[in-house]
Amino acid sequence: MAGFTDGESGGFYLSITKRKTTSRFTTQFKLKINQVCPNSENGELIGRAYFSIFSKICEYLETTLMSRVDRSNIIRFLFIIVVHNPNSLDKVIEYFEKFPLLGKKALDFAG
Repeated sequence: MAGFTDGESGGFYLSITKRKTTSRFTTQFKLKINQVCPNSENGELIGRAYFSIFSKICEYLETTLMSRVDRSNIIRFLFIIVVHNPNSLDKVIEYFEKFPLLGKKALDFAG
């Protein structure tokens, strides 16, 4: 999970919704990968591998996997994990404390 997040595919988000007298803060962690493969047996194997990895991450974080597959001359796999439940966010924090981010997103996590 740390490797995917350190790349272009993961991040931490804070949303602020202003109301008349209050503001609501929502935090979330999102992991997304868009993989393009040849429309072949190897492409299918790669897609199944990503599906397996992302499914295990979802199982650990107790959230659902959103996925989409487009097939033509190429196969495009899209896998998205969104975490916003407080218990699942605690698991994200636990994970990154054990397996720290190494790139610039480490500052987002530390902040």
